[in-house]
Amino acid sequence: MNNLIIIEILKIIVAPIVIVVVAIFLRRYLRNRDQLIEEYQRHQKNLELAVYSKRGDLYEMLINFMTETIKQDNYQKLDTNFMAEFKSKLAFYGSDETLRKFIHIMERYYNGIPYEQLIKEYGELFILVRRDMGYPETRLSPNEIWRCYIDIKDWKRIDKLYEISEH
Repeated sequence: MNNLIIIEILKIIVAPIVIVVVAIFLRRYLRNRDQLIEEYQRHQKNLELAVYSKRGDLYEMLINFMTETIKQDNYQKLDTNFMAEFKSKLAFYGSDETLRKFIHIMERYYNGIPYEQLIKEYGELFILVRRDMGYPETRLSPNEIWRCYIDIKDWKRIDKLYEISEH
């Protein structure tokens, strides 16, 4: 009988102690888990910012190349060193849609795309770049985008190219 009383007293004393110890370990586990989740989220955000920055540099290279092309009366021979560097970076940092469009343009370029059509294709690529850089709902036309990158004296020329390429 005394043994049963002692066992009952121990149950009454030990049960809360076990609950407290388990609660302490659980709290530490949850705190560590929350810290790991926060650290992961910070790391993920840093990676996204780094990719965004690299993508911006990459697209700046592309825009400079395209604006130089449009200043020509006909398109220039592609700089193979530039293209090799650009393509490898685009494959890594560019979106799927932008990469596909660029490959499409290069296929057409090597098959002798007319200059006017090349300008139109570049304009469509501009729109994809804009979407990649944080404006997914852009409603600008390629012609409007071109106006941001060329001199005002060339606006009529671009308008004419779009008229020609649309007929």
